[in-house]
Amino acid sequence: RTVTNGTIANLTWLFYGTTYEYELRALCVDGWTNWSQTYQFTTANDPACTLPPYAGESVTETSFTVSWLSAPGIDQHIVIYRRVGDPDWVQDTLATDTFYHATNLLSGNTYQFRFRVHCPEGWSGWSDFKSLVTLVPAGNCDIPDTLYTNIGSTTATIAWTAENGANRYQIRYKLLSDTYWVTRTLTNNTVINLTWLYYDEDYEYQLRSECTGGWTDWSSEYYFTTLSDPACTTPWIVGHTTTATSFTVTWDPVYDIGEYHFRYREKGTSTWLNAYFMSGTSYMAYNLPGGTTYQYMMRSKCSNGWSSWTNLTEVTTDVSRPGPGKNPLVLTQSNESITMELFPNPVHEFLHIQWKGAEGSNVFLSDINGRLVRRIQWNGNGRMEVNVQSLQPGMYFITAINSDGTKLTERFIKAFK
Repeated sequence: RTVTNGTIANLTWLFYGTTYEYELRALCVDGWTNWSQTYQFTTANDPACTLPPYAGESVTETSFTVSWLSAPGIDQHIVIYRRVGDPDWVQDTLATDTFYHATNLLSGNTYQFRFRVHCPEGWSGWSDFKSLVTLVPAGNCDIPDTLYTNIGSTTATIAWTAENGANRYQIRYKLLSDTYWVTRTLTNNTVINLTWLYYDEDYEYQLRSECTGGWTDWSSEYYFTTLSDPACTTPWIVGHTTTATSFTVTWDPVYDIGEYHFRYREKGTSTWLNAYFMSGTSYMAYNLPGGTTYQYMMRSKCSNGWSSWTNLTEVTTDVSRPGPGKNPLVLTQSNESITMELFPNPVHEFLHIQWKGAEGSNVFLSDINGRLVRRIQWNGNGRMEVNVQSLQPGMYFITAINSDGTKLTERFIKAFK
């Protein structure tokens, strides 16, 4: 090794417990000097014995078991323990075991222990103190047994036997591949519904009872496997509304879907009219004859396929008859004729609404899908004007509901400019 502008060298990768020789020389202006006399040194013995990592423990009413990981070169172990409050330690010497089992202990007491190991080069240091509490006897209370399970895709219902003298129960569960338990405590109940599970996964669980003396041991392990990816949810039909020329069906939303499929047909026919759409909670079928019965059903599509169809439902459009003027819609209810007329139709800017026989009507503007666009303030007269300039071109509907519940609907076209 050549050292420039220094008088010290650090030699590495030497063998421990080995004697080495070395010599020195210097470089002067006229060349290298002769080598010095020979010096010697001996490296230290094998590094100090290392304490292996602690692995864990288990306890019963009268014993505990502690364990640590194995490590090469260890030829002896010493374990010491005592009950908290006792002045004397109990010491035991082991050979190459990686666990220690202490017996004949007092229940419901706290014990401390520590350990160290011996290698050829000497003893390791002591581990940190660790504390363990022995269990309290459970008296006459027994460990519960599983009665039945009902396993879904993301849920599991588990029921167990009711044990005489039990105050509470605990269940702990986890993924079979996991190391951490989830514990739930139940009072006066012997059934639990576990939710938010992963579908198509293996789980394990254990049960125990709390009696007057404390908790029993955990039961043996039970296992279950959740079902595969849940089937796509069928939409829930809320209801439908009708006019003389249309019907509108509404449903509760289905989340995480790709599309809806709605179909309807006139009763007594075999040809379905189909509609596919990505979102929404309503669908309007329009340009229909009045007084006609239709059948409809729908389904939703998810990542794993289509749901089942809803039940086949019937709906009948309202009965209507043409009135005077510009073909207004005429509805007769309680022997009172009410007419509504829209003009101009198609319309660019301002839509005029004129009706007769209406008292205290609520007026609504909706789009072709049945979604409410605007609630219109009625001015109390037989004619009113509505600004529709902001609407996108297309078909819209005006619905007026009279104070006696009579409903009138007429369509209009918002024209392109």
